[in-house]
Amino acid sequence: MTEDRLAIRVLSSFTATPVGPAITFWADRLGLPVELSFAPYSQVFQELQRHGRTDRPGPDAVAVLVRMEDFVPPGRHDEASAVGAELADAVAGAARRTPGTSFFIAVCPPSPAAEEDDRRREAVAQAAHELRRRVDDVANAGNVDPQDVCRQYAVSRAADHYADKLGNIPYTVEFFAALGTTVMRRLHRAMTAEPKVLVVDCDNTLWDGVLGEDGPAGLRVGLARQELQDFLLRQRRAGRLLCLCTKNDPADIDEAIATVPGMRLAPDDFVRIRADWRPKSANIRELASDLNLALDSFVFIDDSPLECAAVQSQCPEVAVVQLPQDASRALQTLFHCWPLDVGHVTEEASRRTAMYHEEQLRRHLRRQTLSLAEFIDSLDLRVTVRPAGAADRPRMADLMHRTTQFNVTGHRYGLAEIEALPTAVEQHVIEVRDRFGDYGTVGLMMASAEDGVLDVGTFLLSCRALGRGVEHRMLAHLGRRALDQGLDAVRLRYAATARNQPARQFLDEIGVPQNGIFGAGDAAKVRYDPDASPEAGPAPDRPPTGGTQRFRPWYEIASATADLTTAHSIRRAIASTLDDPGDDPGDGLDYGRIVRRIWAEILELDPGRIDGDFRSLGGGSLELVQLLARLYEELEVELPVEALLDNAVTVGGLAELVRSLQADGTPSPGDRIPWVES
Repeated sequence: MTEDRLAIRVLSSFTATPVGPAITFWADRLGLPVELSFAPYSQVFQELQRHGRTDRPGPDAVAVLVRMEDFVPPGRHDEASAVGAELADAVAGAARRTPGTSFFIAVCPPSPAAEEDDRRREAVAQAAHELRRRVDDVANAGNVDPQDVCRQYAVSRAADHYADKLGNIPYTVEFFAALGTTVMRRLHRAMTAEPKVLVVDCDNTLWDGVLGEDGPAGLRVGLARQELQDFLLRQRRAGRLLCLCTKNDPADIDEAIATVPGMRLAPDDFVRIRADWRPKSANIRELASDLNLALDSFVFIDDSPLECAAVQSQCPEVAVVQLPQDASRALQTLFHCWPLDVGHVTEEASRRTAMYHEEQLRRHLRRQTLSLAEFIDSLDLRVTVRPAGAADRPRMADLMHRTTQFNVTGHRYGLAEIEALPTAVEQHVIEVRDRFGDYGTVGLMMASAEDGVLDVGTFLLSCRALGRGVEHRMLAHLGRRALDQGLDAVRLRYAATARNQPARQFLDEIGVPQNGIFGAGDAAKVRYDPDASPEAGPAPDRPPTGGTQRFRPWYEIASATADLTTAHSIRRAIASTLDDPGDDPGDGLDYGRIVRRIWAEILELDPGRIDGDFRSLGGGSLELVQLLARLYEELEVELPVEALLDNAVTVGGLAELVRSLQADGTPSPGDRIPWVES
């Protein structure tokens, strides 16, 4: 494993190598190559037991792909729940040993034979239920429901009886493409910061019709538009802010939202509404300043190609998602925009829109006061710094995931990594209230004593609480903690990221030197002087420092993920990266071209390099099984196993064999290939 590669390990109870092309395709599309490895199939328990017991660092992710019938022997159905529990315990143990690794558990569909046997189907379902239930309690593990995968990516057929018979490959290429996509999608969500603001258009987006031409009475909100608005409401409940940005008169917008039948969104669902005739890019920049958020936390959603192009040109940091005008296709596009995926929702997240409405009241008060000091005094600000408990950990992980502007050290731990921290690390959360409302848990500090210094590993604060002296109280608290322990200094290890320039400005303002060592007594005396300190603002749009995010920024890939909404389209996209432009299929079937394309996909080779025997190019028994299964799937031809065992397998020879069998009839494929590994 190298520093710039994403290490993914696949464990499976069946031959799972066909999932590889989708994983590597998406890794390339997301801007980070993978180091992908497969454990020998049917070694799931053994691999989980060994995982994390060596000095080598664990991979970034482990995908555990299982058919529960492979663990529940026929005739021992009463052991199903125990088998599910045992597998869950093995996952939990491996996850605890490597808290920095994300585990994805996919209980794949049972075989048709197991489905047809009532008793076996019930036992397999029981084992799967027990496994999923217990995995839900593992901080760095999550369940991937392949039934949802099939629905989300329109997989027409999951089971592949022919490939299963030949080489224990029980699923179709389409299913593997959808499953690999889902694994990468979940990993992307776990490893990247998420958007905070959705700026949405109205005409042919929230409703069908153009308000300026049709008037409120001419607008329609059908079922698909209602579902689209419900999608936006789920985004709001997950903690994302909704803004409306439209070229219409404000009074007309108010009337339309209030009177058009079928509307699910109400004015209070939006933290800001911009209805005017200015360029939308200008409004978005104004919204970023008003909300004190950087542009690269915004997503712009509109159906107009001109508006999307203008925003993309003027605000390149903003993710632009162009919706088709057809409502059902528009909803599909949003469902497949990966940055809009929703994970665990904390209480603070569900209240975020209300918090920003409260912030508007504070802004109004600020405009009425003579000085920043008077404003701060009038807020009646109450800051609580207390030791973190187990119930705080989900919010702590959420803060680490979302807080990018005021994160001094740049560290971002997941929930499992927080749970695995040694007891010597002090963990404190910061809660803030004022007379307008409760900010919730907005800050986090982690520190431990080391060589006479209180070493601070985490010091972060939500941008909602910046500029009111909360950060000063946090540092003063650390100074007092250091003095109480007889320590001489506090060390704040600043690490520059793409977004945390406000943290550096704070350290410079209070006089922390570049080495981060600050006297404990000096830290304990830090006080906020509002009139001597600059008011907090958003991070620069294009900060000069390099970031630590491993994937390409999500705002660069939002439209790329939204374009591929079915397993079939993903398969075609993967194939296009391996297509040979020199081949022209002509009017009829070009068997050589088809064989070369499938061959290139399986061996992950450039089609131009395919010259010679299949085995000499790296094809083993499993790859040959995939080749047979793919030709059967695409051309409905069953190739004789003996011919492939006894002769060199070349593109030309295989194409000629397919052609002759298509013309003369297909013989039986015979028994399983003798040299397939098992």
